[in-house]
Amino acid sequence: MSSLDELIFSAKKLISEGNYLQAVREYGSVLEIVLRRLYREYFPQLPYTDKEKAISFEKRQGKSADGFTIGEWIGLFREARLLDFITERKNIKKPLFFTFSLLDILNKLRNKATHPDEVDELKKYDMKVIASFMASGVECLLHELGIKVSTPTAEVPISPVPSRGMFSKVKREDILNAAKDPRIESFRWVSKYVEIEGKKYSVKGLLSIASGIPPSKFTTNEAERVLERLGFKVISVNKEEG
Repeated sequence: MSSLDELIFSAKKLISEGNYLQAVREYGSVLEIVLRRLYREYFPQLPYTDKEKAISFEKRQGKSADGFTIGEWIGLFREARLLDFITERKNIKKPLFFTFSLLDILNKLRNKATHPDEVDELKKYDMKVIASFMASGVECLLHELGIKVSTPTAEVPISPVPSRGMFSKVKREDILNAAKDPRIESFRWVSKYVEIEGKKYSVKGLLSIASGIPPSKFTTNEAERVLERLGFKVISVNKEEG
């Protein structure tokens, strides 16, 4: 699978596991890759004046376009009139999804899911609905652009690295510190949890924060084995309580 395929696969996996904030962020990464690829493909074909506008915009940002955020990509596309140029070249008569209206909304959701001081505002809404909207918006945009994504039929690890190697340096103290990290609030347990000082925590959330490895790179069962090795009791339930 390509990096785009892997990101979409991991985003879908995060949604299925109830990790909705992480899924929104992952779909944001998908959008960044798509805009970067479109820019690289169509920049050489732009009229001279629009090329100059794109170059000028990049200089004003003070960094290479390769390091642009979604918001900066959207700004560049506006400045150089890339949206109109690409829709014309792809013969998209009346775009429904490859529009600044949708791009702005998706960017806003990604930003709120990324910045700790804005997460609470996003959590006022049903996060499953938010993540599903983000998924639908990005995937409809890809379809309209004719970008095909290969999704595996079976759930397999994206980066098959033995958990012993990935998490060999994680200690019990790291897990306890992860439980105090504000980022743990963005993880939602679905079928398995660890109870620390009377509070239930996502096993993948704890291990991800403690190790620095994204939750999409390992399974819940792998996280369970690591936490049990460190002396934690992992509790399994048929469905999420509450």
